[in-house]
Amino acid sequence: VVERFDFLGQVRRSRFKARPAAMPGLGAGETLQARLQTVHLQNRAVLEQWAGASLPATAKSSLQAQEEAARVLSLEDLALVTGPLRKEAQELRDQLEHCISCLLDRLNLLPGSVRLQWGQLAEDDQLRVEDVAWWPGLERAEIDDFNATRTVAELIAWLFRQLAPGASANGRSAVRNLVRAVLIHASLGDPQEILRGTVHVPPRLARVGERLQVKLNRAPAPGTRLQLMDPEQRLVAVLAVEDHGADSTRVAIVDLLQADARISTRYSVVANRRTMEKL
Repeated sequence: VVERFDFLGQVRRSRFKARPAAMPGLGAGETLQARLQTVHLQNRAVLEQWAGASLPATAKSSLQAQEEAARVLSLEDLALVTGPLRKEAQELRDQLEHCISCLLDRLNLLPGSVRLQWGQLAEDDQLRVEDVAWWPGLERAEIDDFNATRTVAELIAWLFRQLAPGASANGRSAVRNLVRAVLIHASLGDPQEILRGTVHVPPRLARVGERLQVKLNRAPAPGTRLQLMDPEQRLVAVLAVEDHGADSTRVAIVDLLQADARISTRYSVVANRRTMEKL
């Protein structure tokens, strides 16, 4: 067993060395890469610590060698070995990838305002990632789509259950960073799908029928429904697009949820394909 560790060790070192030290160059404006910079740097620190771990050169017994190696070898490393471990490692890796894909799909069913809030908290590392029950905005998400919200919680719980009871701090950080990256990705969504912007000229009063001007990231079709959010990302009203000007879009309030709202330029608007169809 120990004799094979030399080969696995060389492969591990080569793989870690081949990983880029920095993310690709960033373009202008807000991009997924820019939002992921903090998570990338934190994950890089974890990888560097893992890269410094070495497989046992000697061992008193085969069992001892396996126990020491188990603290170092990753799923990628096990893909190079033969026997049942290779199959089990590949199956777990496939399950992890499927879980992340499902998590992103379910997150994209939730309101854009909730995803934006979670994405920002994830970027700032201010979210209790392991426990969805503590996430702000959870009640709004459940009201909008209870099944999708429940599935998000179950998928994240499953991810953390894949860690051994005595998992290292680095192992837990890696899973946390993975979930944070998914939340940031979901908060941006498809640029061709998400509409977002800010209030440019507030209405005189907050009431149905009043008009206001908003600035959006793209020009939607007349009749498109938008959600008006206050600075705390609470839903205030539903807007309908009426017309486009040279530098702003005219919208009208078609439903008001907070009659006492004092709409200002600090308010934002957001909508995705699902909310536009639903509203």
